[in-house]
Amino acid sequence: MQRRFIGTGLLTATLLLSACQTADGPNKQTAGTLLRAATGGLLGSQIGSGKGKLVATGFGVLFGAWLGSEIGKSLDEADKKAIAATYANALENNQAGEVSEWKNPDKGVVVRVTPKAIEERTTTGIVIRRSNVSPIGKFDVIGQNYIAKKTSNVRSAPNTASAVVDRLSVGEKFIAAGAPSGKPWIIVEQNGQIIGYVFRDLVGPDAQPNPSFAGRDDILGPPPSIKSAEQKVASLENSENLLIEETQMTTKCRDAGMELEHKNESSSSTEQSSYCKGPDGSWDIF
Repeated sequence: MQRRFIGTGLLTATLLLSACQTADGPNKQTAGTLLRAATGGLLGSQIGSGKGKLVATGFGVLFGAWLGSEIGKSLDEADKKAIAATYANALENNQAGEVSEWKNPDKGVVVRVTPKAIEERTTTGIVIRRSNVSPIGKFDVIGQNYIAKKTSNVRSAPNTASAVVDRLSVGEKFIAAGAPSGKPWIIVEQNGQIIGYVFRDLVGPDAQPNPSFAGRDDILGPPPSIKSAEQKVASLENSENLLIEETQMTTKCRDAGMELEHKNESSSSTEQSSYCKGPDGSWDIF
């Protein structure tokens, strides 16, 4: 099914849906592949400014329980972004039980993030791809910065018989969204969209493979939906040439606890959340 749409919002190439595959197979509500054209008419609410914008992002998920509290009121946007970056870096890099800490001495605020062990899960996700790229199908999430070792053809499908739809120059960087299950190919993401497939031996991890979380608004994704994907895709100039596809992916997930302490007020709050890594390197709430 296809529909036309227009919307606004922060760009993220892939959103993890909250339905997980069970031992008996995919949840009936998420089975199959859903394609929607990324063009035309208005769908969903607009992402606004200030607090409205915050709630529409992963920050709203992370801080929603605290926004009205004295702790929440003491945090400005820079604080919240710094805390979100601390959280995402802990999810990406910490060992189970290892604590990451952020503090603002001037405000007396201390945040401690403690992730648990990484688990591999198969879940349903939404990818945004160019219309000349074949359906992604089931794949394993990578979500890392890669670089081309030599000039490389980017193809419409993961095989050498498919059309060349783009090229990577020597040293050109991109996000390796993932790898099609059982195939020696890498799914190439640039500018928030899947542009095709490149043969695995022609590329490799960048010197700094993990994405930088500093200053990003999309590092902790909100509970995803088709509507939010449509809103995000519309920020692209070539939205009329894009498709939104629902597919199965295997990725790493982990639970984490976050304690926020306000020493000046002698108060504290603790939240527990579960996140899974998306192909664009962000961590989306599960």
